[in-house]
Amino acid sequence: MKSVRTSYLGQSGLVRGESSTADWSADSTDVFLPVGFEKNYAYPVLIWLDSEEGCRGEFQLRMEAISERNYVGIRFPVPEGASGELRLEEIPRAVHMVSRYANLHSERIYLCGERHYASLALQHVLAEPGKFGGFVAVAPVSLSVNISLGNFRQLKHLRGLFLERRGGVSSVSSLASLLHASGIEIRQQEYPDEEQATSGGIINRFLMQGILREQMRKT
Repeated sequence: MKSVRTSYLGQSGLVRGESSTADWSADSTDVFLPVGFEKNYAYPVLIWLDSEEGCRGEFQLRMEAISERNYVGIRFPVPEGASGELRLEEIPRAVHMVSRYANLHSERIYLCGERHYASLALQHVLAEPGKFGGFVAVAPVSLSVNISLGNFRQLKHLRGLFLERRGGVSSVSSLASLLHASGIEIRQQEYPDEEQATSGGIINRFLMQGILREQMRKT
């Protein structure tokens, strides 16, 4: 998938008129580096969409709950309103900045979010499927998707996880079925409310199972 590598690890341009509040340097709290970080190992990347006022400490705790060793994490702040969608075009810059000091696996870049940001992550992945390995949507709300027919053939490599709080009313079953029919590997799963460690374990298992299957197919 050269398009992924070229688009996300080779571009650093900013969107005209936009500036980011994030800092993607090696010692930034907007970046999560695994325990025992190995410079030459190609890490999967979890990009978490968040509000500009979001807590960097919570992002670090979320990544630790998923895995302390398996992923590089990037917190990507998104302003409210229409400008938020424009800001998403700056994601390649964030990935490029982190790739200067960390080896990132170009085919394992996952866009993630919770509630409103889950919906935003899903929509952006479907709009740019060649640039991502998939998505993680936690307790998504206000889901609306538009799958371009021009992108339809590029969807089959994607993997997507819908995580919903236990006891809530499912709002994604029909959408999950539609995405599955389009060729995306979809999992829909519940987790106990307010138990981040549990939801983190589910996310880690989902992603690692896919990576292991991929490695087995190549051997």
